[in-house]
Amino acid sequence: MKKIVTKLFRMEKIISRIKFRVIAAEKVYGIGSSATLMIFLSPFFIVFFICVFLQLSSSRPVVVSIIVENQLVMGLLTYVFLIAGGFLGLRLVLQIKKHKKGLLMFWFYLAFSIGLLFIGMEKVRWGQLFFISKVPSGLSNINQQAETVVHSFQFWQDHLEIFPLTFGLAGLLGIWTSNIRHFGKINSPYVLLSWFALIAFISAIDLFHDFYKPIPGFDDFVDNLEEVIELMVGISAFLFIWLNTRRLRFGEREIV
Repeated sequence: MKKIVTKLFRMEKIISRIKFRVIAAEKVYGIGSSATLMIFLSPFFIVFFICVFLQLSSSRPVVVSIIVENQLVMGLLTYVFLIAGGFLGLRLVLQIKKHKKGLLMFWFYLAFSIGLLFIGMEKVRWGQLFFISKVPSGLSNINQQAETVVHSFQFWQDHLEIFPLTFGLAGLLGIWTSNIRHFGKINSPYVLLSWFALIAFISAIDLFHDFYKPIPGFDDFVDNLEEVIELMVGISAFLFIWLNTRRLRFGEREIV
């Protein structure tokens, strides 16, 4: 009984700390309480409603059609958030260089922004989604999906969950290092804890299920969530740049 009480007490302390840091985001990032709450709770609602609609026979065909069969819709949404985050990040990089805020900040946000632009272009197959109907023969020989993208190369096609899993874990690491002084300007906002945790958790389950099949038929359910997780990566990456842009102040001026 004593152990149970101790665990509950520790859990309460953790929840209280998270609540405090999330509420603090209102002042740190200059956003309202409603916006803070919406940012923190949004990933739970997204995953919850997608899972519910996938289970309902009346809505499942529509949901599958949108997020799986018609990837243009989800792909473009993800692309928009990634590209917007990339360009916003490059704008921040220019401000960091102008105000000489340090090499760590400069190189981190530069690499992160270029990464977002690269992944965004991968998402629309480097224009193939809009303009190109056939893939060059040289690429099609090593590309499982016959697309002009790097992530469809045969040697990692079967385990793409590693990418969102790495992203989620990196975001959680950024939150964990938020109290380390040298990482203060590049850490992950606490308000994005829910995003990174869910992305990492679902991606880990998906990756685990690639090697072990404990639940028959679970593959289809997880596969239906892949596009949703990619969209969540795009949204959280954009929010990461946007929130840190609001937090970083140069003199009396806030970069917005």
